[in-house]
Amino acid sequence: RFGVVGIATFGPVDPRRGSPTFGFITETPKPGWRNTDVVGRLAGSLDADVVVAFDTDVNAPAVAEYRATIRDDAEGSTAVTSLAYVTVGTGVGVGLCVNGAPVHGFLHPEGGHVAAPLHAGDAAYDASGLTALACDGWHEIEAMVATRALARRAGCDAKDLALLPDDHPVWDAAAHYLASLVATLVLVVSPQRVVLSGGVMQRASLFPEIRRKVVAYLNGYIPNLDAAACEEVVVPSKWRNDAGIVGALTLARDALLEREALENTPAVSSSSTTWCRRLLGTLTSRRTSATTTTTPTRTSSELPAGDVATLVLVASGYALLAGIVIGRYWTLARTRVR
Repeated sequence: RFGVVGIATFGPVDPRRGSPTFGFITETPKPGWRNTDVVGRLAGSLDADVVVAFDTDVNAPAVAEYRATIRDDAEGSTAVTSLAYVTVGTGVGVGLCVNGAPVHGFLHPEGGHVAAPLHAGDAAYDASGLTALACDGWHEIEAMVATRALARRAGCDAKDLALLPDDHPVWDAAAHYLASLVATLVLVVSPQRVVLSGGVMQRASLFPEIRRKVVAYLNGYIPNLDAAACEEVVVPSKWRNDAGIVGALTLARDALLEREALENTPAVSSSSTTWCRRLLGTLTSRRTSATTTTTPTRTSSELPAGDVATLVLVASGYALLAGIVIGRYWTLARTRVR
């Protein structure tokens, strides 16, 4: 049986427990998903005592990246307390983890919709149909640098962006807008790590250009953020393409440990910390102290068609954790940690 379920999904969502729309995907433009009660529909198939953790597919990886950063920094030399996770693909999303917890506030971060100064070559750029806020004069990051925007700039299909050379002008524009976003995040929330992920960030040549522009745009205002320091601040994801599912499992792990603390009874048969490290290490290293089988499955009537989910179930002695990422297809993977 399930112990806890962690769900990481595209937004906007309502992650506020106690809210009448907790667990909903809310004002999304994705067809068929607006005002969908994801948690409610899944919870109907679960036992009443199963805890469901729910957040965005950027907040959840932000927490996972933060945990990994703290773990890897065994000496505590950098004393990282805050981290931003940015994904750049069909959209632009920003997750924030501060002092070990995801940021919610009114809802959750929606950093892909902040404004940025226009790139030098963008006076005639047409972002119509790409903006979420549809506000005149508001140069929305997502409308400038998501894959549809980059494809429009380059005059090609989004699937052909990978064929463009590194010196194509589209990448200078991408570096400008992403550096503007990073600089804004540094000035507003002061994250000590900014993790850049997603399909667009598979182009490794963007990282040095983004770092260079971040340092130039901040122009010495942040004394400790020079070119050398920026190498350690603006980084790729530790989890790469597994960031979403590791994030969902991290939400589940945190909920499990919280329940364990409240009930004062171990939720797993051995050390929770050791067990979770083994779990996350299995997912990222692919060194198998576990066996994994994957079975493609079609969507059910419980969730809308189209973008659906990735579900990973992890069994360990006492509890079965589920990590769910709402994505482009449905995959069921069972992983037993020995």
